[in-house]
Amino acid sequence: MFGGFDPLRHDAWRGLRRDEDDIRAAEMGPSAAVYVNRFGGDVRTFGKLLPDTSRKIASTLLRCHRLAPSGAARRVTRAARRVPTGIKKLPVDIIATRIFPYLVEDEDRDDESVEGAIRTVSRLLRIETEIFRNINLDAVRNWSEGNRSGIWAKFITDFASSYDQTIALHAVYIIHTLWWRLNEDEEDANDMLREVSQRWNIRHSTEALQLSEASLLLCAGALELATALYHKTLDTNFHSIFRSSGSQLRVADVGDYIQSRIGWRVLLTTPDNMLAQHYEIPALYENMPFPRWLLRERCNAVARVAACVELLYPWPPAILAAAIILHVRQTMGIDPAWTPALDRATGAFSEAQLEPTRRDLVRWVPDPANPRWPWVPIRRDDSSDDADY
Repeated sequence: MFGGFDPLRHDAWRGLRRDEDDIRAAEMGPSAAVYVNRFGGDVRTFGKLLPDTSRKIASTLLRCHRLAPSGAARRVTRAARRVPTGIKKLPVDIIATRIFPYLVEDEDRDDESVEGAIRTVSRLLRIETEIFRNINLDAVRNWSEGNRSGIWAKFITDFASSYDQTIALHAVYIIHTLWWRLNEDEEDANDMLREVSQRWNIRHSTEALQLSEASLLLCAGALELATALYHKTLDTNFHSIFRSSGSQLRVADVGDYIQSRIGWRVLLTTPDNMLAQHYEIPALYENMPFPRWLLRERCNAVARVAACVELLYPWPPAILAAAIILHVRQTMGIDPAWTPALDRATGAFSEAQLEPTRRDLVRWVPDPANPRWPWVPIRRDDSSDDADY
C-alpha cells in the first residue's frame, strides 16, 4: 500500500529510543503550574494534585487566613499574633482562586534525588486515586460514543508524532476521560458534539459526518492541552483540516472547552508516566540476558497500543504499568517474570493481582515485539515476525 507504506500501521515511535529528557518529562507528568496559571480555579478543590511544595504553601496561606484576627477581636492566640491582620480583609475565595495561582511551582525537574522521585510518584498516585476511584469496567463497556470518529485515536497519534509519545498518550487519555464524564453524567455524547460543531461552525453534508468531524476537533484540542501541560507548543495548522471553522480557529479555545467539561482531570496520570518512573529501577532488568533498551522499547510499544484501547482505560495507571512490565518480561522469556523486588518497587502488586490486567493486555498486544494498533485490520500475514530487533 502506497509504495510499501501502510498508513494504518504506521507507528512514528517504533524502534525509537527515547532520550533522557523525554523520559524525565514523562516521569514528572503534566505541569500543575501551567494548569493553574492558565485556568485558575479553587485550590481547595484540586489541592491534592499539586506538588508537595505548592500544597504546603496553599495550606499555610489558608491557615493564615483562618487564624488572622478580625478587626473586632479582643483576644487572639499566640499563633494568630504572628499573622498580619490585613489578610483577614480578603475573602478566602479570593485567596484560593486569585492569589494562590501565582504561587504554584512545579517540582524541580533537575532534582534527581530519591526524595524528589518519591515526591513525584506520590503526586502521580494522588491524581490516579482521585480520578480512577469511581471508574468501573462495566461503565466503559456500555458507554455511549455517539457519532465519534472511528479513527479519533489515530488522529491524535498522527499529529503528535513529532513529540515524545507521552504527549500523545496524555491527549488520548484526556479524550477517554471526557467520554467517561459524559456517560457518568448520563449525557448524550451527540449533544456535546452538536454543541462543538455549532460553536466552531462545522458544516458537512450529513449530521453524522458533521459530528464525526467535531470529535476530531476535540482531539486537536486535547492534543493542544497535552502539549501545553508538558511545556511544549502545538504548532500544527489545523485550518486546512477544519476549513468550515475559518481562519480564526484557535485550537487552544477547544482545549479550554475540554477543561470546562472535565476540569482538573486534564492533569491525569497515564501508564506512560508510571513506566518512566520504573525505568530507573534496577529490579526491572533482573535476570535479563538482553540490553535494557530492548525491554524499554517493548514496554513503550505496549503502552502506546494499550492507551488507545478504551476497555483498558479503567485499569489504574500504576496497575497497568506494572502489568505491562510483567507481560513484556514474560514474552521475552525472562525467568522469573515477576520478582519480590519488582513487587515492592512498582506499588506492592503481586503477580496474582496483576494477572487479570495482564490477560487483557495479551488480548490486545499478544506480542510486544510486533505491536499492532487497535484500528489495524487483521490480515493473513499478521502472524509473521516483522520486528526490527
